[in-house]
Amino acid sequence: MDSLHVLACRRFLVALTALAVLVASPLLGRSHAQGPGAQNVQQLAGWQVPGLAAVPVSNVTAGAGFTSAVVRINGVSATLVVFKGTGQQKANVAVLFATDLKPSTLVPAAAGTPLDDLTFKRAAFVVAPQENAGLKVAT
Repeated sequence: MDSLHVLACRRFLVALTALAVLVASPLLGRSHAQGPGAQNVQQLAGWQVPGLAAVPVSNVTAGAGFTSAVVRINGVSATLVVFKGTGQQKANVAVLFATDLKPSTLVPAAAGTPLDDLTFKRAAFVVAPQENAGLKVAT
């Protein structure tokens, strides 16, 4: 990967982080109906996930050590997986896209820029609460 692509990837990650902060909704204080009764990401994860808290969930399924659901982020369907590692008090949240993803899908301001020339194949990202920093997840 050349330096231009590395720079573009770094800028995308910064933009994605900024987007998460901008769109995070203040839902603290609501009840957390973790599991199949959850209606949004915050209720499923049990904490306010930046940028995803208010995103509705559907097809919630409990598995061995994880819960999964379907979400739509800016019109794109993705699988959301909520899981905890040993000793973790709060759940980690993974978002898995089954289709190719362009930066402008998540950050509309990237449309028409060189950054949007990138395409991520089956992109995924994980959001972990600060309390889980330094704690390991068994693989």
